[in-house]
Order: sequence, then C-alpha cells, then structure tokens
Amino acid sequence: MKILIIHTRYQIFGGEDSVVEQELKLLKKHHNVEVLYFQNHQGWRGAVQFVGSIWNIFSAKIVREKIMKFKPDLVHIHNWHFALGPLVFREISHLKVPIVHTIHNYRLLCPSGILLNKGQLFNHSLNQKFPYTAVFKKVYRSSFLQTFWLAFIVWFHKKIGTWSKTEKYLCLTSFAVELFQRSKFDVTIEKFIVKPNFVIADQNVSEVKRGHHFLFVGRLSEEKGVKILLDAFKNTSFELKIAGDGPLRQLVLDAVKYNNIEYLGSLENEEVRVELKKALALILPSICYEGMPMTIIEAFSCNTPVITSNLGAMSSMVDNNLNGFHFEYGRPDKLREAIEIFKKLPSEDKKRMESNAYQNYKEKYSENSQLSYFNDIYVSIINKKKKRKEMINEMLVEPCLDYMIFNDDLSSCFTNKKILISTINQYSYCIAELDLAFKKALQESDILLPDGVGIVAAVKLLNNKKISKIAGADLHKYLLNDLNKKKGKCFYLGSSQDTLNRITKQVFTEFPSIKVETFSPPFKDEFSDDDNQQMISLINNFKPDVLFVGMTAPKQEKWANRFKETVDAKVICSIGAVFDFYAGTVARPNEIWINLGLEWFIRLIKEPKRMWRRYLYYGPLFVWMILMKKIKSAFN
Repeated sequence: MKILIIHTRYQIFGGEDSVVEQELKLLKKHHNVEVLYFQNHQGWRGAVQFVGSIWNIFSAKIVREKIMKFKPDLVHIHNWHFALGPLVFREISHLKVPIVHTIHNYRLLCPSGILLNKGQLFNHSLNQKFPYTAVFKKVYRSSFLQTFWLAFIVWFHKKIGTWSKTEKYLCLTSFAVELFQRSKFDVTIEKFIVKPNFVIADQNVSEVKRGHHFLFVGRLSEEKGVKILLDAFKNTSFELKIAGDGPLRQLVLDAVKYNNIEYLGSLENEEVRVELKKALALILPSICYEGMPMTIIEAFSCNTPVITSNLGAMSSMVDNNLNGFHFEYGRPDKLREAIEIFKKLPSEDKKRMESNAYQNYKEKYSENSQLSYFNDIYVSIINKKKKRKEMINEMLVEPCLDYMIFNDDLSSCFTNKKILISTINQYSYCIAELDLAFKKALQESDILLPDGVGIVAAVKLLNNKKISKIAGADLHKYLLNDLNKKKGKCFYLGSSQDTLNRITKQVFTEFPSIKVETFSPPFKDEFSDDDNQQMISLINNFKPDVLFVGMTAPKQEKWANRFKETVDAKVICSIGAVFDFYAGTVARPNEIWINLGLEWFIRLIKEPKRMWRRYLYYGPLFVWMILMKKIKSAFN
C-alpha cells in the first residue's frame, strides 16, 4: 500500500509532531510510505503564511506534484494549519485520491483549538455556524484580527464543501467524535472514526526502583493546570517533581521553596521514561479539552497510574480506580484528596493499578494494536475506491457534480449482487448540498439515475457528454416487466394504505405473475427503532426480489442507505412520486411533454402550491450553482 503523509510542523516541536514521527516509523515497516513536511515560521514569513493559508496555491502545487510522482493509494493529512492550508484537500480530491485526516485538536470547531479561553472552558463555538463569540473574545493569540481570520478560513472552506472531501476523520477519542456530532461542523458523523495515539515503548530503558513522589510532565502553561498542581501540593508532605518548560516556568521556580516540590527542567524522551518509572503516579491537572495526552500513554507504557482531571479525553483514557483516579477539574482541593486516597492504598492495590495501566497500554496504545487500526481504516477506504472503479468498469457512469451518474441501458444494472438504486434531479441536488446525510446516501447508491432534464443539461455543460434522462417511473416499469417474466416478488414500502391498495390492484391486473406485499409506515419525520424493526421484519419475512421505497426525498434515500445491508432484497429502489403515478392518485404528464423536457412545467401548472418552490426557487438556484461550477472549472 502506498501512503503519503502530509504534516505541518509547529514552530516548537510538540505532541502532534511526535505522533507523526511515531506513526511514520510504524507504517514504514509494513507499507510504502513517503512524507511531505511543511514548516510554520515566525515573524513576517509566518504572517504571510497565515494570511495566505485560506487559498495557498503554492502548497497545493507542491502536493499535486508529489502525488503525480509518488501516485499514492491514499493521503493521510495531520496538521494543515497554517503553512499547508485547506486548499490541498480540494487539490487531492480533484486528483481522485482518498483523504484521511487526523484531528489532533478542535481548531475545526473553534479558533482557540482547545475550547478554552482565559482559563475557562469555552464551548460557544460548538453551537454557532460562524464562531463570532470566539472572535469578539479574541480566543486565538488574544487578537481580534487573527481570531477572525482563522475562523473565516475554516468557515469559508466549510461553505464551499472542502471539509466534506475527506473520506475519514480520525479522532483520538470517542469524546472528540461526540463534540463534532454536537457541533455545527456539518460533516456526516459516519466520516468520523476513533483512532487513538500510541507510543513505541523504548526497550532500552533499564528497570528502575519506584520512588515515593508524583510527577508532572508537560508544557508549563495555564491550560495544563500548572496553578492547580502547585496549589494542591503546597504545604503538604506529598513530594512532586515537575518536568517541562513554558510561560509559567517562573511560577514553578518560585514554588521550589517548598521542600516537597522539585523542578527537573526540560527532559529528553528517554529521561522522561526513567522519571515515569520512578514516580508513584503521573499527575495531569489540565483544565482544557486535551486531544489525547501522550504523557498518559507514556505513563501506561511504564506501568505508571495516572491521576487526572475528569475532563474530556483524559477521563475516557483513565478508568477511575482501575488504572488511576479522576478528580474534579480546576479544584486543587479535589486533586489533593485524590492524592491522599492513592497514597493510602495498600501496596497490592497500587501494584494492581500499575498492572492495569500497562495492560491498557498493550491493548489500545501499543505498536501492535495500532497496526490493525491503520490497516482496517486504510483498507476499507481503498476497497471503497476499488468498488467504485469496478462499478465504472461494469457499466457506463458519468462522474459529475460529485456523483457517479448512470449513463447506460437499464439492462446493465442488474447482476447477482445486491444493488441500491436512487435518482437525482435538480431539486434533490440542491437539497443534498444542504443535507450532507442525504448527499452521502446519494453518493453511496450503487446506481444513481439522472431523473431530470437539469441533471442531463448539467452533464452536457460541465463534461460535454450527452446522457439520457431515466425517470423513476421508467425504472419501475422496467423492473415490473422483468419480475413478471421471472414470476418474482416485490414489496412497496411507503405512502398511504389507500395508495398501496391501488398499486396492488394495478400490479395484479398488469403483471399477474408478480407476488406483491405492501406496508404503510407511520407518517412522522423520523422513525423510531421499533418502527424500523417492524418494517425490516415484514420485508425480510417476505424476501422480495425488489423493494420499492416511497417516502419522499430525502427520507427514503436515507432510510434505504441506512438499512441496505439489513434488508433481505436483491434490488432496493427509492422512487417516491412513482407510487402516486402508478396508483393513479396523481396523473403523470403526457409523454409528449416528457419527450420535450417539459414534464416539470406541467407538474408545476397542475400542483402549483406543492411544486412552486421546487421549480421556481430551486430551479434558478441549480442553474446558478452549475454556472459557478463551470466558471470555476474554467479557471482551474
């Protein structure tokens, strides 16, 4: 497998840089891996990088040339801020290479990156489409302009769909996935997967005797809870050693006057591991949402328990009373209580915690456990790409508008494989641009029929290819003829019972060899688990050759996509309005109008109250969107 890793290094080497090096070392043992580094700068060069990161054509050019030369199976991006910039996501997607992006912080949700402002948790940005509160509070570098510009870069690329071009987002913990799910990031939750960090344990570090002190390792800054740490240990008999550097270094030096606090300065990795093995426990009093603290994993790999704030990723990594303890974040007194409880534990209980810590490391954060994470994620993405290629080879499809639009005879659709068929028209295209779950359902359809003259015209304008409109009614008719010849079975799911009764009667009249079953689900915006289970049970008991789903878009496409693998049917079609057409409750326009491409016009005249928005609002909007794409492609 050929993998290209891209990462922007920070001005000062940090945790993310360390993670990239560890992953690179692991992946190179098993795959063909190359890395492309970018570097953030200080001063005027850094300012130019930051301002230009919204549309960095220079970094995009470097990435494009690297991909053309290396030809990777996928690209794995770590930090894009700010020397790299988001434009590379669009460039890589344009080259048809799948993208994996590891989320090390919360910059995509808030300019602060850590959801902290002035020592307090800051969650306002999660519920805002544009983080204006963060901008006014200057959460990034205490600067209004810099906070605004970073917020605008993320928002702008959200609006133009850049972030949806990533195949998988790798979050370090389930807590991070929950934050993105709660937020206004507007990327379907199915794109997010948990892939924790790891460390490669250094086997050269000799065994050392466990001491009687506690240890803090990390950046000496407010968000790391350094003030909480010092307040908890002052005027106590508990011994504390502190390793690291940062803006609160002087505060730590001042605290050394207390005989129980010792400052070790900055340590090399091997020295940190030795200190971790000596310590009774690692103390992690952070007051912000950490991505995934590497020091916890390092501690676990050294058989060292962790006492941490009950906050975000830290509380999910440390199991209270199993491999460490939690305490209420921001409370020195609660940290002191947790230390007292730990100190009073019998030696066998401490040994148990040490053993649990190392076992947790082996199961989740070791080199061996991580390889399966990467292989599962990478292989699933590459297989999905291969499946798309196979589909293109088996039948004619036209890639356009971020979809693979069917351009073949209906007879080529049906094989022994289960297939999901959906339709797309100008209205559903516009709705899908606002509803990413709907867009995902359309994109993951095995066959996507061009059910509208707008789509046919768009393919002609953008790709200079002529395709034919295939309506849901055409598909329905074709399948009924085929089922009648084979004496097959079909199931109609959706619409009212009266409409279903009319459909059943019509099928018996026209296609007497077909067995028909129907179900009218409850009319509600969202089905309950019981509703879904009832529908699936009825379908699977009948085992139809074809399942017709008619719940109106986008509800029907989402339902069919969600339960494709659960439903026991060879062909699943979302054909909404066809139910009413075939039942005769709504008359389809004459074939003359259909052939003239004016079916939409007749439907608008007949049902102006229901159809005006679809054709008079979304019609012009669709034309505008297609023209903008044509202009952009001309510039590209």
